[in-house]
Parts: sequence; C-alpha cells; structure tokens
Amino acid sequence: MAKSNTQITITKLQLYGTVLVALIGLAGTYLAGRGGPKEEHKSTVEVNVNNLVPATDATPVAHLPESTPADNYSVLKDISIFDLRSWKETPDSLRNKRRFSPVNYINYMHIKKLKDINKFTAHYATSGFAIDMRCITHKASILREDKSGVHEGQTRYAVEVDISEVPLNDEFLIVVEATYWNSYNNLLTESSSTYTDNEIDGLKELSLIIFLPEGKPFKSYQLRRQVHEREEELYTHNIGTVYPDETKRFIYWSVGSITADTHYKIQWDW
Repeated sequence: MAKSNTQITITKLQLYGTVLVALIGLAGTYLAGRGGPKEEHKSTVEVNVNNLVPATDATPVAHLPESTPADNYSVLKDISIFDLRSWKETPDSLRNKRRFSPVNYINYMHIKKLKDINKFTAHYATSGFAIDMRCITHKASILREDKSGVHEGQTRYAVEVDISEVPLNDEFLIVVEATYWNSYNNLLTESSSTYTDNEIDGLKELSLIIFLPEGKPFKSYQLRRQVHEREEELYTHNIGTVYPDETKRFIYWSVGSITADTHYKIQWDW
C-alpha cells in the first residue's frame, strides 16, 4: 500500500510542478533570483487550476478537531494558489442563499512524517456562503463547525487526511482542492494569505499565487505579515521573490526569511 501511495504522490507532484513551471518560465530570470527580467515580455501564462470542486457534504460537528501538532511532521514545501478568474460580484440577495461566485484554491504540501500519527488535520474558514473541498491524494473527511467561528461571520471547516499508511520518516504530498463560494466581496481592496506553524524546521519554500479576474486586474498591491499575535505590518525587507504580472493578471510570491507562527498576506486594490 505504501508503494501505491508513493505512485499517487509522484503523479501529483508532476501535475502541480507543471503549474509552477508555467509561472517560473513566464517570469524568466526574475524568478530565478537574478535581479529582474532581461527583456520585456507579454503574459501568456495558461494554468488550469480553475476547476470547480463538487458540492461537499461536510459533516457538521459542534467542535472541530485541533490542527495536527507541528512536531508530528515537517512541511518542506507549502504552495497555495487562489484562482479568482471565475469570480463575479455577488448581489447581496444571493450572498447567503446559494453558490454563485466561485474562487478556486489549491494547497500543495510536501511533508515528512516524523511521528506515528494516523491523521493530518488542517483548518479553513470563509466569510462567504460555503467551501467545497476535497483531498485528491489521500482519503479524507471534511468537517464543518455548526456554529460561527472565532471571528464573527465566519464558517470554519477541517480536513482530516488519512496518512495511516504513510511510513514513518517518509516524505509525501498532500494536495487539497477547494472552491470558496461568494467570497472576496470588498470591491476596492482584498487579500489572500498563507501561514506557517510554530515549528518550521525543514521548510524550504512557502509560496502564494493569486490569479485575478480578466475584467478586474490588480491596480496595486502590498506584501504584509503578522508574526504571532503582534500587529500586522508592511513587509518590505528580505521579502524573497515576488513577481507581479505586467498585465495585472496574477501575483507570485515566494516568501523570504520565513519565520514560525506567521501569516503572510498579499493585499491588493482592484
């Protein structure tokens, strides 16, 4: 069974490697860390991450299980893609009524199993109508908290991924796909973010990619971070690699100087 799981994860690595290769190829020498593009170019990136996740029959629970303690595993790479290309402005009358405006999400995590645990649990939340989600590399359970989350107006979810057949000390992939419905409702300023756990030993790459709608490109953007419970701040030093598409269609950020227990955010005006 472990061999079969390895075959699956290698296939997914190749698939999502294609996404990153397309972006890296487009950015050229800038993304290779050589200071900036050598020549002007047109944006021709075509990345197929905008498939809707089928409606999820999430199990309602009074309390979500805790996230898996970070000392049980080591995240080596964590790549998040938010695809707003199918987004559309949601009328107030529909916002809490039905699925209308989709934003698609992929989270690719390259992980090493450090302790003999059976489940990997991650949390997600939305202030929109719902999140449909699935894990495409492993069996998983999708749970929904049946009351408002810590933040007013949010609905919280958990994905419990079955990693019982992954051998101890093996490296493997978890790929979670999701569709956020009726979110990103601020028509002036919005943001997407990623975060680190309180233990980041082994983390070599933390990346965030945002695709904007064809008719609503970004006008400007900021990189921001919040370390632990401190106030959020503008992040301007040792930021890593950032590539804002010249036609305003996407923003790529591979975070530099990664710290533990930190949220990293791309905020944009559109």
